[in-house]
Amino acid sequence: MTITLQEAYHMLTESRQNYGDLKKCEFHIHTPASHDYRLVAKKTYKQLSEKEIVEIAYDHGMFSQDLRDFIMAELELGKYEGAEYQHSLRSTPFSSFKEYLSYQLIAHTLYKNDIEVAVITDHNTIEGYRKLVFALNEYFRNLDQAKSRIKLLLGIEISCSEQIHLVGIFDDFMMKQVEKLIEEHIPSKESGTYETSLSMIDKIEKIGGISYIAHINSSNLRNTTSLYKKTLFNHVALNVIGLTSSDREKQLNIINSYGISKQLDKFCFIYEGDSHEINEIGKKNTWIKMSIVSFGSLKKAFINHKLSVFIDKPTSTNKIIKGLLIDPGKHGYLKKKNGEDPFVINFSSDLNCIIGGRGTGKSTILNVLEVVFTLEANSKSVLQFISRNDLIFIHFVYLENEYLLRFIPQLKKDHIYSDYKPFEEEAIIEEVNSKRVLLKHHWIELYRTNKIGESVNFKMIDDIDEKMGILNGVYRKSYSINNIIEQINNGKIGEFVKEVVFNGLPFKERDIFLKTFEKLPKRRMRKFLEAEIPRIDKSMDARKDSIEASLKEFNSIHRKHFSIVYSPKLNNSFKYIDILVGDFNNRQFLSGYRMTWGGVESFIVAICNKMDFMKFLTLLIQNKFKEIEKQVSILSYQADKNPTFYDVDQNRKYVEQKDITEIYRTIRDKLLFDRERLIMCFQLYFEVIDDFSIMFNTSAKEIVTTIAPIMKDINEISLGQKVVAILTFIFEYGKHFNDNTPLIIDQPEDNLDNQYIYKNLVNSLKQIKNNRQIIVVTHSSTIVTNADAEQVIILDSDSRNGWIEKKGYPDNDVVTKHIINYLEGGEESFKHKIGMYEKVLVKVNKS
Repeated sequence: MTITLQEAYHMLTESRQNYGDLKKCEFHIHTPASHDYRLVAKKTYKQLSEKEIVEIAYDHGMFSQDLRDFIMAELELGKYEGAEYQHSLRSTPFSSFKEYLSYQLIAHTLYKNDIEVAVITDHNTIEGYRKLVFALNEYFRNLDQAKSRIKLLLGIEISCSEQIHLVGIFDDFMMKQVEKLIEEHIPSKESGTYETSLSMIDKIEKIGGISYIAHINSSNLRNTTSLYKKTLFNHVALNVIGLTSSDREKQLNIINSYGISKQLDKFCFIYEGDSHEINEIGKKNTWIKMSIVSFGSLKKAFINHKLSVFIDKPTSTNKIIKGLLIDPGKHGYLKKKNGEDPFVINFSSDLNCIIGGRGTGKSTILNVLEVVFTLEANSKSVLQFISRNDLIFIHFVYLENEYLLRFIPQLKKDHIYSDYKPFEEEAIIEEVNSKRVLLKHHWIELYRTNKIGESVNFKMIDDIDEKMGILNGVYRKSYSINNIIEQINNGKIGEFVKEVVFNGLPFKERDIFLKTFEKLPKRRMRKFLEAEIPRIDKSMDARKDSIEASLKEFNSIHRKHFSIVYSPKLNNSFKYIDILVGDFNNRQFLSGYRMTWGGVESFIVAICNKMDFMKFLTLLIQNKFKEIEKQVSILSYQADKNPTFYDVDQNRKYVEQKDITEIYRTIRDKLLFDRERLIMCFQLYFEVIDDFSIMFNTSAKEIVTTIAPIMKDINEISLGQKVVAILTFIFEYGKHFNDNTPLIIDQPEDNLDNQYIYKNLVNSLKQIKNNRQIIVVTHSSTIVTNADAEQVIILDSDSRNGWIEKKGYPDNDVVTKHIINYLEGGEESFKHKIGMYEKVLVKVNKS
């Protein structure tokens, strides 16, 4: 049964997403349980009447006009004060309608502001926790729109004796221990505790909670001694600090002045609301990356705050591959585990690591993405393997729009071809000089999606240029390290640079030139070339200047590590001449003269050593023979000047000055006679001249180096250095030019040493993953764990089919076990490694 667009879209969008993503968090919420709660400005909560709260709820959009009027009428009748209503409150944590309404209003405001995680922190009490949990759950049940359920975390704000406000955050199961802590150490809701922050941090840590100093920018630390401040900020359990203003750097400088010994980057700053009124909710938020929203995830995020906690929401990329669906049919390899159902995978917008044993389908996923997006396959066997599937769908976002791409394999005899274009053409084109296979456009259908309520509309993109523009905009060829090295070793580094730097570097003037020349009548060829070669020559000069100008700043910044250079293949520079004179009979004479076509070939090579090939051709076509002669005289290339010719017909005459015009015209007409050969010559000339290379500092072991640079062409360095050069170039170029196209890498650890992986590759992935989607196939545990992947996708197989065994954020214990099994050799192997390294690590720490 063929999967429809609607079915594919729903399978891709409704599939459970287990990866880590940014959650909007509201820290430091107060409720009516706090002694100084207001609800609204200029009036305390205690002073507010029920009617006033109803009006406030109506003003904030919680009530309709009819419901407001109904509740007001009920209040007039005293319905919320009678025994019947009081009896109904017994099933709730509330003591009055006023309290119930107030907590519902807080819940309404949190949902209205799209809060996903909230931390309640009333002054010196946790009495509001159960009430707000109840209100949030009830409000969520009545929502008629798709929103995430808000996770409320248990917290308290403690007023300590030195006038520092300390926040404690706890897991739900710690409730009894927190109640005991309050009972024993916090005697007053208004005044807090007689103990210091240092003392309370110890007690919170003993329970297993998280403690942080609230609104440090307004905390009264002046009343404490220098020694106390130094001891407080050096406390091993104090790593989180709250701010109600965004002056993080200023506060870091102040903390640094206390003479702390631990590194400043240990401190995680959060932007907290300290809201005592509903209007203060949603104004000051922190963005935290989590998968499963829980206390444990929050704790891990704080530890890993440089990658997981953000005061300002990171700019989300507008180019994301959101999901892949493969309908395997009877013959496809990737399927859902234990069945024939489609293989569905969702991708995080950040870092996705695909792991698994050999033959599980890791590289197949990357091959599918590349073939479907580019309509190119590296070999026919790859295409045939992918074409065993019935259908493939890719869900992606490009700029402001969402798309669904349908790939219809055309190599299956019994396949249902595209609905809108019958199968009338050849399915593929195999390139003669490479292994690549090019696919025709009817292999794919691209739809722009528009979701309205529960239904989705699909608008097909018919225009081929628009369709390929979108696909090229969201996807570039996968950065398979092995493929890149193969390109370099085959002298095609320039093609790779063009693809990365210039997205293929289109050259419209060249394409128009070649296309027009190909269709011209022969009688017009000479006139066309006479006018157009100078024009194309100027375009190439302008193009080179433009390219070098765009690279100038980038090369200047990275000059100690690498640079991109405009680098014609000088060793290939006369291959186009070989094509042009390929049918010359070297021993054949020009009519009546002691001049052979072999001599002419030697002359053309010599003249092109003096001037550009296109310049020579232009002068030849324009009959400016004297200017050519000024550079190299054709008189020097007669047969008797060449010792290999002894059988020169004595009746043939020497070429003299008066004969030069006739000789040049003969050469000109001969070169212009074979259009196909001339086109091939032009094509190779453009390829040779329009080329790039990378110069790399082979003495640089890390991004930051003080060693004098030793710059070498990438073609001249070792395999390991080539990989380092390529990866460094990809990452740094992407950052510099804000390239946010998805970065897809196949086994980047190949040929790299562990030091480089940890110090450079991992750091590069960390720096770019919040602004650029990365999908990487890897066997390196260092990449998965140290680069903090937002999603790990574990594949498994039975040699007949591959499937997703598990996927999720690495804080999931099951995911972690799979990482150990696949990337560390299993639990026993990992324990053995720990045992082997433990003694050395202990010695290092002691020293």
